[in-house]
Amino acid sequence: MPGIEEDLLRDLLLEEVIDLRSNPGYESITQRVKDVKLLRSKVRGTLTSDGLDLSTDWIPSRTLSVVEKVEGDELGSTALEDRGPSIGIGETSGGYSVKIPVSSLDGSLTLILGKKGSGKSHLAKLMVNGLADNGAYVLAFDINNEYIGLVRNKDGSPSRLARKIVLLEPGTTLKFDLRYMGKGVISSVFRNALGLPSVSLRELIRIWNYLEGYGHLSFSSLGDYITRWRTNEMIREALLSRYYTLASTGMIMDSDDGGFSFEDTVAELKEGGIMVVLLAGISPVARRIVVEAMLSKLLELLHSRSIPPMFILAEEAHMYIRETYWEDLVTRMRHYGAFTIFVTNQPDALEDLIYRQADNFFLFSYTNKKDIDLISRLSATDAETLEGVIPTLRRGSCLVIGKATNWLPVVVNVKDTEFESLGRTRLFFQGIRLKSNNQ
Repeated sequence: MPGIEEDLLRDLLLEEVIDLRSNPGYESITQRVKDVKLLRSKVRGTLTSDGLDLSTDWIPSRTLSVVEKVEGDELGSTALEDRGPSIGIGETSGGYSVKIPVSSLDGSLTLILGKKGSGKSHLAKLMVNGLADNGAYVLAFDINNEYIGLVRNKDGSPSRLARKIVLLEPGTTLKFDLRYMGKGVISSVFRNALGLPSVSLRELIRIWNYLEGYGHLSFSSLGDYITRWRTNEMIREALLSRYYTLASTGMIMDSDDGGFSFEDTVAELKEGGIMVVLLAGISPVARRIVVEAMLSKLLELLHSRSIPPMFILAEEAHMYIRETYWEDLVTRMRHYGAFTIFVTNQPDALEDLIYRQADNFFLFSYTNKKDIDLISRLSATDAETLEGVIPTLRRGSCLVIGKATNWLPVVVNVKDTEFESLGRTRLFFQGIRLKSNNQ
């Protein structure tokens, strides 16, 4: 008999047996009986003098054990012990400062998930800023041009890392020399980003080899020879349509002066830095071309060890990450030295492979049970933890689990930034309210 009926029945039975007025001590006991709660817990490991042992092969005594909450300082000094250079991302509800070791992101696949407006991009900027501050190289695909704010503080002055940030805008500050891109990258762009069939791709490679053999390779000559090449008319049309689409982006140049080069940019950023690719304002096709070209060239250079390992941040990853190179991002590129951070509000847009390979999860608020079930089914944590914690998170708080926290679930209130954190929702009525207040 639940609830009020249960309490009423208990009181009536106790009053018949015990005169509560003459035995006031019993009243406190019965009150305690009423307030008894069942606490379900999950064993995560054992804290010993040597630190955290994630393998537990014993069960504490049911009668002699004492249940106590582990304070943040004790947990931090044992389970989350100092592991070298780190990135401060916020603090727990108890005020304990949480720092993510950069070693936990190194060689790892990291996911930042949450519904819109929950604070995903804010954390991603903190993470990118911290990586560059520790000497790492980051390639960030910025879908909304928010990362421009990294170059200045909130008061308008240049930020501490302003000299370490390179802004790349397709068609202006981001242009490629055809020779620098090479046959492999161009083939990848035509096949994956522009959807060129295999039969037409073989003809493109034949034209490329012909021009390269005679020393006439350039973007303009490639277009001329596609027009004059003796081949099937349908193949010619397929090649020309893709060629003109690529030309319309303004990202391919014939001269090798002033074109973008990973090697030169890394040489300028001697102590780490951030290359921000600004993707706002360009068409979806151009966006796919940029991402495909950058990733294909990056893989080629990493394979030949021409550049140091690099972190890749994919902001709003669901809008341009395609199946054609997911496998390279998650598996092969990790061995070459490319470590990906996916940021998205659509967990079902990422392939199962992404979740199964992930090493770190930063989970912001989700209220849709379907999203939570998907994450818990594919990730390394359990459904009970996610279902119990994620819906209760307020804006700016996230659940962190993975290598960064020794696989212990930790709720973090993400801290504010010194630099300008763009990306806030632009509101119509807020502008009207501000205008009326000024009047």
